[in-house]
Amino acid sequence: MALMILLTAHVAFAQPMVAVQEVASSSVKWKGPGGPGALVSKPSVIVEQTNNLDGTYEAVITLSSGQRVPSKGTMKAQPDGTVAYEGQATTGTWRLYVVDGQRVIRAEAKNKTTGAATWAELTEIK
Repeated sequence: MALMILLTAHVAFAQPMVAVQEVASSSVKWKGPGGPGALVSKPSVIVEQTNNLDGTYEAVITLSSGQRVPSKGTMKAQPDGTVAYEGQATTGTWRLYVVDGQRVIRAEAKNKTTGAATWAELTEIK
C-alpha cells in the first residue's frame, strides 16, 4: 500500500498544477494520507477534510493509533494559483492537480510551534 501511495504522489508531481482562483472551487470533501516530513515520506495519518464556501475548513486526522484529532482553519487563494492555509497547529500551502480524472490536493505545511514539516495528499470524495 505504501508503494501505491508513493506512486500516486509521483503521478501528482508529473501533472500540471491547476490554478485556484477562489477557494469556493474546492468546497467539497477530501480524504487521503499524510504525515511528517516531505510529501514522499511514509504516511502515518489519514486526513478527512471538508473545504467550505467561506474559505474555512474542518478536518479530522486519524492517527496510526486510531485516535481521531479534529482541526479547523482558513484558506486563501494566492495570485500564483496555490492556496495558503492556516490551521490550529500548522500553516502551509496546497496545490490542486487532476490525476486520472480526479482532483487531488497536495499540501505541505509547518508546525507553528516546532517548525516541523508535514504533508498530505487528498483526493476529492464524490
